[in-house]
Amino acid sequence: MHPDTTAVRAYYQQNTRLFRIIGRAATALATHRAVWSDGARTHAQALQTVNRRLAVRCAVLAHATGQAPHVLDLGCGVGGSLITIAHHSPAVLVGVTISHAQARIAAAALRRYRLATRCHVLEADYHTLPLAGPFDLIAAIESLVHAAEPDRVWREIARLLRPGGQVVLIDDMLAAGTPGHPLVATVMRGWCAPALSTPHAIIALAERHGLRCRSDDDLTAATRPRAIPAALTALVIALGRRVPLAARRTHSQLGSIALQAALHAGVLQYRQLVFERPGD
Repeated sequence: MHPDTTAVRAYYQQNTRLFRIIGRAATALATHRAVWSDGARTHAQALQTVNRRLAVRCAVLAHATGQAPHVLDLGCGVGGSLITIAHHSPAVLVGVTISHAQARIAAAALRRYRLATRCHVLEADYHTLPLAGPFDLIAAIESLVHAAEPDRVWREIARLLRPGGQVVLIDDMLAAGTPGHPLVATVMRGWCAPALSTPHAIIALAERHGLRCRSDDDLTAATRPRAIPAALTALVIALGRRVPLAARRTHSQLGSIALQAALHAGVLQYRQLVFERPGD
């Protein structure tokens, strides 16, 4: 296993419980960002915005084809997206996580909601997936930023996606001209995010594997990034350089603060990209 992949597994093993507490997301089974759009008025609703967007896509696919769409969630966390999609569409779903802790929580949740017959959680590395496909929709929510080798992951996505199928990618991305910003290094180190890249670079990589970008939406403002005082930002950057990498929880906390500062300053953006594999 690639060293970066091992680090990502350890990162989520150690931090999943903390993320759910800090994000007030235990009941929502969410480990991703709250997005205040699409009519969301409460924090619980904002946590479900991304999940509901995916559910709508699945419902549309089911209506168009008359069949239950097959959906793959790369980086499914503790199963929140799987449950929301299953509750609002007839989709058959597979979720993949590299974390044993997340896989265990997700599998228990699927049993609790009586969804285990059409939702399955797989503990695996998305660089090499033990799946045959094809899938009608592949979602990657705040997960591909952790890829040690993004090209390999996109090759897997292209292999598993049926002709005419869609990929929905929602993640943090570099704004143009900001890769050398010190906040970026702090986020990449703290959040085990070696694949942090610009939308342009991501689109080019997907196109290399035969996938066309159909839409690109900036959701940054809807995440309500917080302003971080300049003195605290400078301290976070300094500590990020000095704290040993073995102190993963500390780096994660530093990365969280740096992320908010970077989003507020326009150094990073939170975007939704939708790709399609042309039909045969």
